[in-house]
Amino acid sequence: MIESQLSKNKPVKSPLQEVWPPKWFFSYSDVATLFMTFFIVLATMLSLNVPVSVFADKKLQEILIKQNTELKEVSKLTEREKKVFQEIQSLELDQIQNIIHLEKLKQFAEQIKSYVKANKLEDFIVVEEGKWNVRVTPLAPFLFEKGKDTLSPQAKPLIEQIAGFLKKYPSRIKIEGHTDNIPIHTINYPSNWELSIARANSVMKYLIEKYGIAPGRIEAVGYGQYRPIASNDTTQGRAKNRRVVFEIIPLMGKITP
Repeated sequence: MIESQLSKNKPVKSPLQEVWPPKWFFSYSDVATLFMTFFIVLATMLSLNVPVSVFADKKLQEILIKQNTELKEVSKLTEREKKVFQEIQSLELDQIQNIIHLEKLKQFAEQIKSYVKANKLEDFIVVEEGKWNVRVTPLAPFLFEKGKDTLSPQAKPLIEQIAGFLKKYPSRIKIEGHTDNIPIHTINYPSNWELSIARANSVMKYLIEKYGIAPGRIEAVGYGQYRPIASNDTTQGRAKNRRVVFEIIPLMGKITP
């Protein structure tokens, strides 16, 4: 009798109430809140026209994060809110660091291009700005004699010019050796791969020993014929593929003007 009475008083759930909210809804709402907060922060920064250079100073970053933390009164947040807030902070800092790096990279590329122009090297050096680095390619086909890894006498003045801006601007340097696809079989170089590595090493050693580039800043790799930039079916294309490329990554430290 009592059980039947209780069952009569128990509210009846609709089919929608039985399945709503689903288990994934709470995780989804956290992510949505995170993105909403991020875009609010981003919109606020843009509306205030805050210069990106402000965030390059580490002390200012710490002050901004501290102020942001105090405004949020983290100690009063729930555990879930704290977690979301920490993710927002991490996201903001990562985004700021990326923006700073891109600004530095743009400035760095412009400085190298100015150096090339000031020294009248436009016909001998190509400067390309990548997403995270600057690529410098000497156009001179006379860097090495055929099938050898020794720098030719004509190549050394050009390498000297490249060493000039490598010493001037704080950066990490990767020297890439590339060849065409004509097979080579010698005692020293069983394949183009070994030849490309030997040529990259030759340039690296020359920069270290002749111009004092710190060994910790520089590395050499060889790609053989496997990264062509032109067709190997023509003499001109093969000449373009036989190259040494300087991949330069600016450091986050001060860039010498």
